Amino acid sequence: MKMRSLCVVLLLGLVFLPLAGAGQIRTYVAEFKVVGAERPDEMKGLLPDLLGSRLSKGGVAVVGTRADADVVVTGRYTQAGKLFSLDAVASDAAGKTVGRDYVEGDDQGQLLPALGKLAAGLATQITASAADRALPQTVPAASAGRAGNGFGAPSAGVAAGVASTGTRWLSQRLTGSFIAIAPGRRFENGERELFVAGGHALKLFRTGKELRQIAEVSFPVDEQLLGVDSADLDGDGRPEAYVTIFNGDALVSQVWVVRDDTLVRKADRLPYFFRSIAMDNGNVKLYAQEIALKADFFGDVREVAWNGTAYTLQNPVKLPRGAMLYNFSRFRDEAGNELFVLLNDDGNLVVHAADGEELWRSKEKYGGTELAFKRTDLTDVKYGSDPYRWIFLQQRIFVTPEGEIVVPQNIGSWSMGHSRTFNASRMLCFRWNGSSLEKGWQTEENEQYLADYFYDPAARELVSLEVVKHEGMFGKGASIVSIRKIR
Repeated sequence: MKMRSLCVVLLLGLVFLPLAGAGQIRTYVAEFKVVGAERPDEMKGLLPDLLGSRLSKGGVAVVGTRADADVVVTGRYTQAGKLFSLDAVASDAAGKTVGRDYVEGDDQGQLLPALGKLAAGLATQITASAADRALPQTVPAASAGRAGNGFGAPSAGVAAGVASTGTRWLSQRLTGSFIAIAPGRRFENGERELFVAGGHALKLFRTGKELRQIAEVSFPVDEQLLGVDSADLDGDGRPEAYVTIFNGDALVSQVWVVRDDTLVRKADRLPYFFRSIAMDNGNVKLYAQEIALKADFFGDVREVAWNGTAYTLQNPVKLPRGAMLYNFSRFRDEAGNELFVLLNDDGNLVVHAADGEELWRSKEKYGGTELAFKRTDLTDVKYGSDPYRWIFLQQRIFVTPEGEIVVPQNIGSWSMGHSRTFNASRMLCFRWNGSSLEKGWQTEENEQYLADYFYDPAARELVSLEVVKHEGMFGKGASIVSIRKIR
């Protein structure tokens, strides 16, 4: 009955469908993907019509076929109980994204206003993009940018602002929804060792014509893997794998080393979260933070060191409010001043001065992760409510030697209770201009969730772990590894 009423409301919203004006941007709204709705087939057709009618009021001309369009809008509607999310992407004829927006609501009665808000946001971006394309473009010489930083003129045949990629290496399909990746050794022939974590296993792979599994170790079912990072702290030329593990009550992290193509445990039951962070000059170091009974991230973020017999923590990092191990990095401006960049809980990029003053905040969401762990929380439990709090571990922020800030962006649903679902991703590079972060290069958008990545600035290679199929009741999911050259 509720669904029938909703459909009636949606149909009424089509009554005021305006006519397309001459000279407007011809836009086609494709059929929506619908997840979680009671009658998905009905919603697939209704939502494009409703969005199209509202786009027509925003300065674009909605057309009936894809062939007649300058811009194509694709969308997704996700429903979980009363909560819903509308996500839409606008692309030009070349497939380049010219607009993206989303709207969320907690009641079906908010759906029509949400469609209006979504249309307004998309129309603004579509018309702005068309205006930009109409302006005469001055292409700077390659020497105008800082050498090797990706901000100079694009290579021939590559759209400005999009990362120029040479060869892109893709692994075969791997069974399982993996959560984390970290670099091992890099060999003279260009092949790499990769540590990959997921489920209850740590695996060692080596790249080549395909991804070859070299070794694997398993963990008990009551131990949740939260990540894998790497560092060569003992100086033997072989990076160790630092695996963050939570057993439901405490951190019981472990360190593994590679010996004769096998994984050997070096240390266990370490009470630390681990995260490799590239700060200031792109030098990657391993940092750690602890957990406490009432604090999910307790104490200072400190650098991890090996003294020959044990692991120690040193050199605490003074962080601005809201920063912790998993959501920040640090860079320097042109004058050499230290600045912090972090991803807050809502996905906004925020830049702070060293004294904690907030200097800038993005309007768009970045990062985005499905990886979380839960802890018992009885502080505000109501009858029938969830007795746990869920802690999501944000994506990495990588600062390159040239001062570029590399950030991933997963696209999808952020706030469906403790379940997040992302269905597309891309990587972006920013530079601080003295007052805000400006976008530099970006990769093409992939229709996969980006679980983790690392960046090799020397080789200018972006190595990402992507989930092509989520784990479900009837399947283990699937992942791939991608190595992309950034020019």
